[in-house]
Amino acid sequence: MSTAAGTALSTAGLTVLTEEEELFRASVREFAEGEVRPRVEAMEHSSKLDPDLIKQCFELGLMAIESPEEYGGAGSTIFNAIVAIEELAR
Repeated sequence: MSTAAGTALSTAGLTVLTEEEELFRASVREFAEGEVRPRVEAMEHSSKLDPDLIKQCFELGLMAIESPEEYGGAGSTIFNAIVAIEELAR
């Protein structure tokens, strides 16, 4: 394999999401836009996270994404955890 082809293959994983990852990202983005964004200013002023928002994150499986299901997690990947963090931080 040429160096250029090897470089292209090694970077594709960081730039191209699977359909499942795209759907996950879209759902986290929708949650972030609809639930988190409207509360950011109030949370900033109070210097606290909204307890209802934390509860929603647990219900959506965003608090233990990569933990196995048998331990109460979502059983997903560390990559999906990173995708969720990026969308929530956005």
